[in-house]
Formats: sequence, C-alpha cells, structure tokens
Amino acid sequence: MIDLHLHRPRADGRKHLVRQLRGVLLGSLMLLPLTGIGAAPAAPASTPIYIDPPQPKTRLPALTLHAPQADSAAAATFPALQQAFSSGRLDVARSQAQAAVDAAAKRHGERDPHTLDARLNRAVVSLESGETRLAGELFTALIDEASAVGGLRAPQLEPAWYGLGMSLLAAGNPADAERAFAAALQQKRISDGLHTPAQVGYLDAMTLTASRRSRLELADGFQLRRIELAERLYDGDSVERAEAAKVLADWYSTTNRHREALQVQAYRLDILSRAYGRDDPRLVPALLDEARVYAQVIDTFRERPIAIQTRDGTIIHSSEQPLNQALRLLKKHDVKLSAAEQARMLIQIGDVHWLQGDRKRALAVWQRARTADAAAAQRLAQPEPLEWPTDWPAQAGIDASGRLELRFTVNERGRVGNIEQVELLPAGNADGQTLFTELRKALPKVSFRPAIGSEQAEKRTDVRYRHLFQPSS
Repeated sequence: MIDLHLHRPRADGRKHLVRQLRGVLLGSLMLLPLTGIGAAPAAPASTPIYIDPPQPKTRLPALTLHAPQADSAAAATFPALQQAFSSGRLDVARSQAQAAVDAAAKRHGERDPHTLDARLNRAVVSLESGETRLAGELFTALIDEASAVGGLRAPQLEPAWYGLGMSLLAAGNPADAERAFAAALQQKRISDGLHTPAQVGYLDAMTLTASRRSRLELADGFQLRRIELAERLYDGDSVERAEAAKVLADWYSTTNRHREALQVQAYRLDILSRAYGRDDPRLVPALLDEARVYAQVIDTFRERPIAIQTRDGTIIHSSEQPLNQALRLLKKHDVKLSAAEQARMLIQIGDVHWLQGDRKRALAVWQRARTADAAAAQRLAQPEPLEWPTDWPAQAGIDASGRLELRFTVNERGRVGNIEQVELLPAGNADGQTLFTELRKALPKVSFRPAIGSEQAEKRTDVRYRHLFQPSS
C-alpha cells in the first residue's frame, strides 16, 4: 500500500526548499488534462452542473495597454486609463481611451505615431469589452496606418496583429486568426531577433487555431517549434527547458497520444533530475504527471472501471512506480503541505487509481481529500471529466453557427447515460442535429470522475454540456 501520510518538517534549514516546492506544487500539480466545471460550489442533484468542452491547456498572452510616448497628448490620462482597465471598469476605460484618441489626433494629427499609440489602446479596450467586430476593425485600420507611417518596424504592428488574431478567434474565424498570429510572430522576429522567449505565446496561439480547425499535424508543428526554441535558448539541464517539455507532453496527452506524452515526460524528468538531483522533492509534480499518463494508457485499452492486480513488468506497475517515488520523496524530505495543497495532490493520485481501474483505492484517496479541505469537498461533489476521446467533435468544421446543449447522467462508476437534447440554436438546424448525433456517440466515451459524497460515489442526473459550433474558416 502507498503511505499517504505527510509529516511536519524538521527545523533544519529546509524552509527555502519548502517554499520552492510549495510554489511548484501550486503551479504544476493541477495542470492536468482536466476540464473546468462551469458551476461553482457543490450543488443539489436538481441544480444543473455544466461541463466545459475540452480546451488546450496553454494560456495565451493577455493583451495589455501600450504606454504612450511621454510627449503625447494621451500620456497625461494614461495612468487613469490603465487603472480603470486593470480594475475591470471597462465602460470608464472605453470613454477614457476614446478621449485620448481625440486629444492625440487634435494635437499631433491622425497619422502621427503618438496618435497610433492611443488608437492601439482604444482597440485593446474594445476587445476586452467584448466588442469583437469593432475591435477587429480598429486593429485592421491601425495595421494599415502603422505600416504606412512607420514601415515594417512600426512598434504598433506586433500588438495590433496579435489583437486582430484574438478578435478573429473570438469571432469564430480561426483560419484568419492563425494568419494574424503568424504576422505578429514575424513582427516579433523583426524587432527582437529570430529566437526570443516572447515568441512562445504566439506559437501557443497558432497551436490553438490549428486545433480548432482540426489540423492536428499543423498544431504539432507549432508545438515542436516551441520546444526547439526552448532548446536554443536554454541549457540542457535548465528548468525552463523542462517546463517547455511539460507543455509538449500535456499537448500530446490532451490529444490522446499517450506514447508520445510518455516519451516527452521521460525527457522532462531527465532534465529535472540533472538540474535538482534524482532524490529531490521538486521532481514530485513531474512524477505524478508521468503516473497519470501511464494510467491513461491503461484506461485506453480496456473497459473501465474494473478490479485489477498490480504486477511487476506490466504497464500498471509502470504507473505505480512514479506514484510511489513521488510519495517517498515527500515523506523522506518531511515536506509539509497546506490542506489545500495536500487535497489537490490527493485528488490527482485518486484520478490515477481510477484511470487504472482500481476504484476502491481511488475512492479512499478522494475521501481523504474531502476531509482535508472544504474546497476540495465542493469540487469532488460534482463529476469531472478526466479524459476525452480522440474522436470528440470539434467546435468548427460545419457550415453554420449556433449552440447545442445536452443533459445527461453520470453514475457512480463515472459512466454517462440518459443523454437528451435540451436546446439547439438555431432551432431545427440540420448541422446541429448531426452534431447531436455525433455527441450522443462520443459522450459515453468520456472518462469521468464520479461525484464523491461523504461516504461513497454518487449519481448525478442533471449534468449539462454546451457545444458552440461554427464554420471552420
């Protein structure tokens, strides 16, 4: 059996290590191929529980405001604009941004670089406010003006191309968004050089657009360019290179290519072992990630969940090894975790057992997570998808735009049943009806963690899934 007891650290100067590990655990333990739940706290069976569609786990860089030049008419009001924008008072920020454009145009002229800075901020505020079409128009006009005024090196071009890409993506046009992101990447290379860390965000954005168009090979290429960039920028035993490997492993895992994910996880662990040593607790997040991928391999090749035996030399044993090593390192180094951190880790360990098919151990570990932290108990009270099938319908590729909502049951074994259509917009849409048929076939293939009550797994009868569909270009 795995000993899950975590002990208080000795007062022996390990405080710095504990702080480092805590940061790693908070930032990494929950970067799983889980999809967020739309509802907040634990809900009665009569309250719908919303499940989000599978999404790439990479976070795209946020658009930020551009500080005007010091002698610009927009400079004096920029601090107030920035404060309103950062605090979410977007109505105020919108009027302030427009006032800055008007003031700059009056003093400097419409096509002056000082005015272009103010116009860039106006477009950013529009996009953040949800004015997708207006933002796209503003970014497009800004690109034309900045190119005419400043040429290829105009500083407004890179953020404007990226903003246009975000606008097109939000408007459901991933093909054109991808071209805009590629232009932003090209601008970054012109201004900063061929290999800089800031390019990573654009490659992630292009991965997202390619995946939304169901262009998996193209998305793979962007991810491979991402890790090649890390290999150029960082030494072989650098943590930054290991972090890039984690992103690539997560990508393969999310797209259900577990063999490739395991290869990259091994590469990641090798880097971290050289950086920290093979007996360092900072290896724990990578070990737990590796255990999970092994468990997903097991889950792929058999019906779930069934009782199994752990035997040496099997894929099941391979999954247990990194799991046990992670727990051994935590215990050996007397690493103390907060209640929330411990609960998060226990949920992940339970997920590994569940995917392996060992329901009894999974339920026992999840119960420990429930008692460790109230937030974990709320999270576990709702079913949560652990793994999505490879044939999950994309949110693109059909010649219509609309929304489909389904209702279904997730039973005590994490299995889906009683799938019903709740809403289809536009009503009677033929593409939407076809999509409903596809989802009815695909939804039972989703691996769910069932809802966990105070004593056992529980059935939830009103789980909802909303699927937005849109043209592929």
